[in-house]
Amino acid sequence: MIMNKKWSIVFWSIVIVSLLAGLIYWQTPIVLRLGVFIGGSWNVPSASTYELIDGIIAQFEQDHPGVRVQYDAGISLNDYSSWMSDKILEGSCPDVFLLIEGDLDLYKKLGVLKNLDPLIDSDLGFREIQYYPNTLSLASDRGHL
Repeated sequence: MIMNKKWSIVFWSIVIVSLLAGLIYWQTPIVLRLGVFIGGSWNVPSASTYELIDGIIAQFEQDHPGVRVQYDAGISLNDYSSWMSDKILEGSCPDVFLLIEGDLDLYKKLGVLKNLDPLIDSDLGFREIQYYPNTLSLASDRGHL
């Protein structure tokens, strides 16, 4: 009888701990890390860069409850490639990041970029015509996007 009582206590303790862990995990938001630089691609400073990014993030988070987007502020275009290299070496590469054309081949070789073909194939709303042809061409590698 005592042995059954001990096993019952152990069993219910495991059940309660598992439920609490599941509840905590379920309530933990998904965090997407974004890699961006301040200013435009032509190295012209722009105070509105973060306003634009913050507005896009706010809309994205509204459309995707439970997802938060974070980014590091203050990275200039001149420092961006070095910052990204550091993040890649640290194993903390942003989930989504801006590409500078000169870095594209390096990222391909390092395996940092994801093959989007399976996602595109399963996305009924994807329309290639909605994207700049040069962007798609630059991002293609041996027929894969």
